[in-house]
Amino acid sequence: KAYAEDMIYPSYSTPLLSNDKSYLEPNHFSEVKIPVLDGSHKASLSLDKYRFSYPEPITVTLNSDLSVDHIEYELLDPETRKSLTTQYTQELTTEFSPQKEWPQEIRIKAVISFVDGKDTLTTDIQFSNPVAYVNSIEPPYSAGSDMILPLNVEVKEPGNYRIRANLFQTNGKPIASLNNKEKLSQGDAVFELKAHSSVLKNDVAEFELRNITVEKMSDFPGEKTRYGTSRKTVFTISSFDISSLSDEPYQMSEQEKERLRFLNDIAQQ
Repeated sequence: KAYAEDMIYPSYSTPLLSNDKSYLEPNHFSEVKIPVLDGSHKASLSLDKYRFSYPEPITVTLNSDLSVDHIEYELLDPETRKSLTTQYTQELTTEFSPQKEWPQEIRIKAVISFVDGKDTLTTDIQFSNPVAYVNSIEPPYSAGSDMILPLNVEVKEPGNYRIRANLFQTNGKPIASLNNKEKLSQGDAVFELKAHSSVLKNDVAEFELRNITVEKMSDFPGEKTRYGTSRKTVFTISSFDISSLSDEPYQMSEQEKERLRFLNDIAQQ
């Protein structure tokens, strides 16, 4: 039943609720509090995001109720254990300027000299020298029951790309999670996201695109996913006439129909 209900909407355009944190905060950093010193106190490292793109700074904050004398930070490559940079600070918040050649996985190590003793905290983040940039968005247009959103993308490395983004009303209300996959060549390209009429009904026609994630997908086993970024965190979408869309419901693909038949057969056993 749950699968059948989900299939009312196409996979490229699904409704977005205000409590869908995994979609609304795709780059969320999860802060973990760790016991320090004798275990009666806790401390943590926090960052404003999990994945950083060159050249944006990496800002780290120590959270603790203990008095701190100083902190010795070291950024490491967790695979080779090679030190990338070090920094001494007497402040709780510090900032690093990344280098293009840094690895995709980075470990942050903080040796903290509390007034009452010394302890060490570590946390991991992701870093990328972007392989593509979303530069801008063109005015939307209708194609059957879909609102087409053309994104202007600057591709540094060719390959198979997936772009995810969230569609909002300008008042901040989430509407839909959009995604698509396309093979892109190096240079300037147009990448299309689609919003189905089933998620747009009864909504005003003033929209914004937020939470844009650009992925260069793995082309062979063992190759890591690489990331691009967006030039802006929010793109305002020009006015769109929703009445120009057809009311035709989404038609399941043959693969989706086969999956539903399979689930129905299991349910009858």
